[in-house]
Amino acid sequence: MLIGTPYKFSIFIQILGEFELSNSSSITGMLFIGISDYGKIFPDQLVKVNLHQEVFQLKEKLMNIPMNNELYDMNGENIVQTLQRSDKYKKDSRYHIFNMSCDNIQYHVFAVSDSYNTKLFGVKATGRFDKTKNEVTFDDANLEISEHTINNGVLLEMIEQLDIELVIKEHQERIKKFSR
Repeated sequence: MLIGTPYKFSIFIQILGEFELSNSSSITGMLFIGISDYGKIFPDQLVKVNLHQEVFQLKEKLMNIPMNNELYDMNGENIVQTLQRSDKYKKDSRYHIFNMSCDNIQYHVFAVSDSYNTKLFGVKATGRFDKTKNEVTFDDANLEISEHTINNGVLLEMIEQLDIELVIKEHQERIKKFSR
């Protein structure tokens, strides 16, 4: 399932293999977030995840992106550095909407809103995410940041489509189509 517009901001969700409908809480699949005009995806490696958990968490985070004009007016690199270094922000997980680790590479998506738009920042870096402290630490020498600004109304439409039941339904329809 693809939600949004590739090469701007999109969410790609794919169920892998068979699953029992009675146990939809353990559906395995892949989840990617696309950010930027250059087709950057996060993560940029194949990683299997529990889709029920990841989709639910992502939807909750996207629905609760904080409004902060001070951060919103900064460029991507300054926002990311402020969020990870400032005591005021580094423990505030509302700005941090997605994270995944693969082979010692960290993939994160941060977001901040003003009253009309939301800036999303995809970050690929070497570093670590300490879940116990809810802190991200990046190696600045290996920091790649992709950025996209989206209208809050468009983002809300995407959030409404972000539903594991819709993903299951689309997966079942695709299976029916190819089994004919």
